[in-house]
Amino acid sequence: MHENFIWNTIIRRCAQAKNPQRALYFYTRMRRKGRLPDSFTFPFALKVSADLFDSRKGQEIHCLALKTGHASAFYLQTNLALFYASCGEMKSAHQVFEEMPKSDAIAWNVMITGCLRSGCFVEAVNLYSRMKLEGCRADGHTLVSIGSACANIGAIGFGKYVHGYACKLGLTVVVPLLNALVDMYGKCGCLVDAHALFDEVSERTLVSWSIMMNVYAIQGRASDVFDAFSGMKKQGFSPDEIVFTSVLCACSHAGLLEEGKRWFRDMTEIYGISPTIQHYGCMVDLLGRAGRLKEAYELIQRMPVKPDAAIWRALAAACLVSGELDLAEDAAKHLIELNSSPDGGDFVLLSNVYARLGRWEDVAWARKGMELNVGHKTASCSYIELNNIVHGFLSGNVSNPESHMITDMLSQMAEKVLSETL
Repeated sequence: MHENFIWNTIIRRCAQAKNPQRALYFYTRMRRKGRLPDSFTFPFALKVSADLFDSRKGQEIHCLALKTGHASAFYLQTNLALFYASCGEMKSAHQVFEEMPKSDAIAWNVMITGCLRSGCFVEAVNLYSRMKLEGCRADGHTLVSIGSACANIGAIGFGKYVHGYACKLGLTVVVPLLNALVDMYGKCGCLVDAHALFDEVSERTLVSWSIMMNVYAIQGRASDVFDAFSGMKKQGFSPDEIVFTSVLCACSHAGLLEEGKRWFRDMTEIYGISPTIQHYGCMVDLLGRAGRLKEAYELIQRMPVKPDAAIWRALAAACLVSGELDLAEDAAKHLIELNSSPDGGDFVLLSNVYARLGRWEDVAWARKGMELNVGHKTASCSYIELNNIVHGFLSGNVSNPESHMITDMLSQMAEKVLSETL
């Protein structure tokens, strides 16, 4: 028992010192010495596995906890849920969570944050609703996550409810929560509300400025982005990679070619920030929108990082619009070659290029690729909000018992829109 105390102390101190690799190293040494982990070892071992996104090690620890009878202990179940959620294994996280006899705010926050990171925004909102129904009080961490979820699905009604609840709890002085609410109002198109909340942030951080600039950029308000950039600098903040992504995105949406090129140059020469794949993506999009397609292609060729699918897709689409079909074909081929399991939509793009070129045999080949890779196409998802309840609709999904009625209603709406536009 005394020896376990020494091992646990070392593992805990390494974990608390933000050195998960070292903590896991000592855990492994402990096991090799024949020592069994106890109730103090398991939580820290799982926490560092989560920090390292080490799915295999975490599962190994979970199996050992089951064998030693620790897995059902409440103190460990939250750590297990955290581990699986951090590794993106939400099915396993849910299984652990549902087996808890009673969930506290920490457990709920782990699950809500896990859903948020996995892109399951509606599920995050639904978990929050369950949390309230089961009588567990939300805290600032919960509301930050739910505010972000609402921002991503455009749930302005539910977002306003979260804002009102935050006011009731007196949490609207918490900067991270205000930042999340600014982001939510901005992404839902409520710029006046977003700006009013931003003005209430008494101690703005670089994150606060980044969010406000991103909101302006999404709405194509380039001049407001530049003004916010100046205001940020006056408060003594130095721009980071995220800030410049917003600035370049704003230039792209507003069609400000020369300004965008200047900002891209200044980012490196004045601020010493090396361009990331996101910055290059913004520049390719900007040049493509301006019709400077060969320049965009040359930029891709000079990139020190390997271009991703988004960059090739942006170039191919811009070339198709501008009629630069040879370049569009080259970009689309790079897109197909880049992915071991191409998206069916990428073959659609290539098929359209071949159709414009009149190469019908190649069109047939591309369409065959579409059919073979249809399972790899990312399904589109739309959200609507009704009575503060968010409903998600997945393209092609007929699991909803009222799917036929929904389809009929959408067909009627489409016919009405079409008749009114003729």
